[in-house]
Amino acid sequence: MHQLILNLKQKFPDCLGEVLKDEETGKLKAIIYATPTMKSLARKYMDLLVIDTTFGTNHFRMKHWTMCGKNNENKTIIFAEGLATHENIEQFSWFLLKVKDYIQRDPEFILTDADPALISSVEIVYPNSNLKLCG
Repeated sequence: MHQLILNLKQKFPDCLGEVLKDEETGKLKAIIYATPTMKSLARKYMDLLVIDTTFGTNHFRMKHWTMCGKNNENKTIIFAEGLATHENIEQFSWFLLKVKDYIQRDPEFILTDADPALISSVEIVYPNSNLKLCG
């Protein structure tokens, strides 16, 4: 996975591609990526940010993490994606901070589920955004 991220960064120098490893074991904890196109779309349309994770739908049995929104034609656009081993404050905050540093724009509204770790992370990283919970 790390080599894939390095290849992506070589092909697109302005992409976001980061790997979070356990410092003691060296095992993969999380990975995030976004292309320059995703960055451009996020800067333009990130008034609403939707964050969600999907459990075990990939070969690695990791949580697939997505940040997306809507464009002016009401079509879903993806701002960043990643994989995580756990849904906890550490990994959610890592994702959000990496995206915030890369895109350099705070959303006006954030929509997510009622995951306590995700809510805490959003409140830490985006304290001025309006957090809304889906039902």
